Amino acid sequence: MAIGNDGKKKDQSLDGYKNQKLPTAGIEVKIREALLDSMNHYQFDAHDISKVAKFTFHIEEKGFLNLEGRNKKSNNPPTDDPKFAEKAQFAIEYKLFHYHIGVPFYQVSPSGDLTSDYVLQYSYDQQKGYVDIINVEYHPLVLPSKEDLESEHIENLFKEN
Repeated sequence: MAIGNDGKKKDQSLDGYKNQKLPTAGIEVKIREALLDSMNHYQFDAHDISKVAKFTFHIEEKGFLNLEGRNKKSNNPPTDDPKFAEKAQFAIEYKLFHYHIGVPFYQVSPSGDLTSDYVLQYSYDQQKGYVDIINVEYHPLVLPSKEDLESEHIENLFKEN
């Protein structure tokens, strides 16, 4: 949990879309093939991949409660972006979030959150009942493509045995 400028602990964005709450107890995680492609594209090494695994373990055991890095909705592109409305609507439609995974390392933001150069992009729709991990992306992020959102689910390689 991050410490804000006022010295108090801050809850890391447990609000979902349309008043749904992100789960604070363990929940299933599904992995898209696009995740492997994006980790390969950015040349993630074993240390970087372990950060992705750490996120999946945390979600499956504790939900979104007390995540280390900043976790937020992806529906707030820069307001000077000419495609602001289109991007915001896309993120809302697919219930997109991004989580700062600490790759290559965490930095403390002015608001006290832990941010990083790379984020894990995922979707959470309460009706579906699982967290859908889509890809990793360099921040400031580019929203996932429709192709990434529709890539096949693969076996969760990060499950603890």
